[in-house]
Amino acid sequence: MKKILLALALGCVFLAFAGCSLLGAVLPGGDTEPTTAGEPASLSSQATAEPSAEATATAEPTAEPTLSPDELLDTLRVHLDLINQCYAETCGAELGDTPYSRVYTSAQAMLDGEAPIDVVEQSTIDRSNPTDPTDATLYEILNFKTNAEALAYLEQYMAPDVAEALFPNEFLEMNGKLYMVYGSRGYGADKLDLDSAAISVSGDTCTVTLDLYRFEEKVGTCTVSFEKQGENWIITAIDGGAA
Repeated sequence: MKKILLALALGCVFLAFAGCSLLGAVLPGGDTEPTTAGEPASLSSQATAEPSAEATATAEPTAEPTLSPDELLDTLRVHLDLINQCYAETCGAELGDTPYSRVYTSAQAMLDGEAPIDVVEQSTIDRSNPTDPTDATLYEILNFKTNAEALAYLEQYMAPDVAEALFPNEFLEMNGKLYMVYGSRGYGADKLDLDSAAISVSGDTCTVTLDLYRFEEKVGTCTVSFEKQGENWIITAIDGGAA
């Protein structure tokens, strides 16, 4: 009988411990098993996995600001000034300060169209050597090394045919350098009055009309036509000027 009572007591103790473990599992704060494969992710995991509304929103393209006619004219002044530089035959060239002269095998060789054999500083010339009989003065061009580079610079602002028309007299290429040649003839007879510029805009094209001066005397007007190509405005025609 005692054995039976002892067995019953041990069974009650076992049931009591088992009940505590089960109760701890279902009450808040109890230990939980980690989520296994196939079970739904927690709410916090779903929140991080889903992209936010800001991330999924399509970015609106930024509209390019439209310039007023006066603002557009201001941006085109560099083109108009470059035309005046071409009339003066510098064509955007930056010149050094040192004067040079061309040296030929003879004055007759120069007159016959032969190329010079050298370009030397005027301060070092031995006058016993045959030099340019026109006594032209040369200045080194600092920002271009070849005529092709100079022409390519103009074509950033104007169509190739316009650039070629404004660049009729090539600079002198010699010894890996480029020189501006100033002879006895005049330069810059024509000049546009930038202060007189008036613009007319129509979509991606516009025209600028300016007073044209020749030897400081107004002789008429000049109309410069532009077209927007990509992000840049390009001169497409010059009517009434020297070009």
